[in-house]
Amino acid sequence: YNGSMWSSGVESSHEICSAGHMQSPIDLPECATVDKAMPALSVQWGALSIELVNNGHTVQATALERSGKMSANGSSYTLVQCHW
Repeated sequence: YNGSMWSSGVESSHEICSAGHMQSPIDLPECATVDKAMPALSVQWGALSIELVNNGHTVQATALERSGKMSANGSSYTLVQCHW
């Protein structure tokens, strides 16, 4: 991902985003083989109510419930929002 494609519009308080190193989208490499040493990934969500918005920059889905969960390697994450 190359943050320089849009970084000219980033406010100075968010300049870390312009480098493109610490934000989505995240490039996930293809895995030719399964690494058995990787921790198990658990995803627990079904149908969720969301608010879907096209803000002119991205399409954003915001979860209206906090029931979507994912965990790996002892850490747990709650689905709050995704965009593409």
